[in-house]
Amino acid sequence: MKLDTTLLLSQYLDWLKNKYRIKNLEDSNQIITPFTNAIGDNINIYVDKIDEKHFLLSDDGETINDLSLNGIELTTTRNQMIDRILIGSGVHRVDDELTIDGVSSEFPEKKHSLLQTILRVNDLMMTRRNNIVNLFSEEVTDFLKENDIIGTSKAKFAGISGLNYTIDYTIPARKNRPEMFIQFHNHLTFSAITNSTFIFEDINEQRPLEVGDKPINKIIANTEDYAISDKAFRVAESKNIEILPFSDKNKILATLH
Repeated sequence: MKLDTTLLLSQYLDWLKNKYRIKNLEDSNQIITPFTNAIGDNINIYVDKIDEKHFLLSDDGETINDLSLNGIELTTTRNQMIDRILIGSGVHRVDDELTIDGVSSEFPEKKHSLLQTILRVNDLMMTRRNNIVNLFSEEVTDFLKENDIIGTSKAKFAGISGLNYTIDYTIPARKNRPEMFIQFHNHLTFSAITNSTFIFEDINEQRPLEVGDKPINKIIANTEDYAISDKAFRVAESKNIEILPFSDKNKILATLH
């Protein structure tokens, strides 16, 4: 028996249509879609009449507001990700509202574009630091640069062993302070701290031959999602490496300025 896909699709569209609800508001209509966001709430689209032919669709700022309410900080990196999502969609970001406008005949396409964009922006819920390691590094780098901690990101240095290493952030020497090497760790395990210790020591043995002073070594760690073991702290302390929790941003700024 041949599968009647056309019939199945028709049944799906009937089901989908019946799942939509419309709520009349004072100045607009609220479309409650059957699609849900990352926290299980139905996605809403608001329809405003511009004139007899034109309409405006909006999420009323709910999408980006939900990110903030769920602990997703809108860093420079995440804002750039949102901008990339909007490119080519026809959707605009106006005071954190996602909007799109058009004429009546374009409603299906415009509504679909807005819904797709809302879903894609909502996917940023999955970019928590405990899911994407690189994002933590980008967040820390953005934070340092936005707060005028002048330095170089991802600079390469040679150790006394001849091996080359990448340091996440390097702050140049000042009159009263040697240069500073900072490594970022999303999950600072005992293994990670011993690896960073080896890197710092290898470079520290070589660096005085080049600049005259040993660098200061520090680690910025994600302590909100991962606890640091006492063993890791003891290793860092024994090697004179200060661990700065990224959650304590005031301490980071006071230490690095």
